Amino acid sequence: MQASDGGAPRPPGAGVRLAIPPSVGILGAVPSSITFDDSAWPLLVVRMPAAPSDDDFLAYLKRCEWYLERRDTYVFVLVTEPRQKMPKIQHVRWQAEWLKQNLERLTERCGGIAFVVPSPIARGALKTVLRL
Repeated sequence: MQASDGGAPRPPGAGVRLAIPPSVGILGAVPSSITFDDSAWPLLVVRMPAAPSDDDFLAYLKRCEWYLERRDTYVFVLVTEPRQKMPKIQHVRWQAEWLKQNLERLTERCGGIAFVVPSPIARGALKTVLRL
């Protein structure tokens, strides 16, 4: 990770394309605290822990990209824990950048997105990501 303009660290290539480290495989780092359940495909349920590590979060983004590359239409449900606290600002930035980079494919392939976010703090962070 590199710091640009003295701010928070950004992945290499930020601003052009979110760069996922090569150590994160096609299906993301294993094991991860973030779980993906596609057993009822085309329903994809992702469970996000209260405080994922940077590596787990980058693996989550990589795995989300892998589902987009499948070219299937699917529904995405993100479930967070009730004790979810404010996410790291870097995770918010990475998520917002990933959404911008993949908006066209998300529009084509994602039939719906639902967020189950019981924590008011996490809901506020989600609203911020969706506005960026």
